[in-house]
Amino acid sequence: MDKDNKAAQATQTAQLMTRAEAARFLRLSPGTLGNWRCSKRVRIPCVRLGWKIFYRASDLEKFIESRVENKVQEETVKTQCEE
Repeated sequence: MDKDNKAAQATQTAQLMTRAEAARFLRLSPGTLGNWRCSKRVRIPCVRLGWKIFYRASDLEKFIESRVENKVQEETVKTQCEE
């Protein structure tokens, strides 16, 4: 493995969060995040390394962005105001 590959892999590993860290990032309890994963009620991509589950910061940010409710409303209001 060359140096660039090792550096990229180290960066990706550094961005992995435990369930407790991911829950804190999302402002949820770790139990809620665990329940969502086990029940598949809410699907947030995760990484399994052995018995441990990790979450990538980029996936958590995408999840948050997918939950924004006012996007369509803001665009509708802008369109209506411009008419």
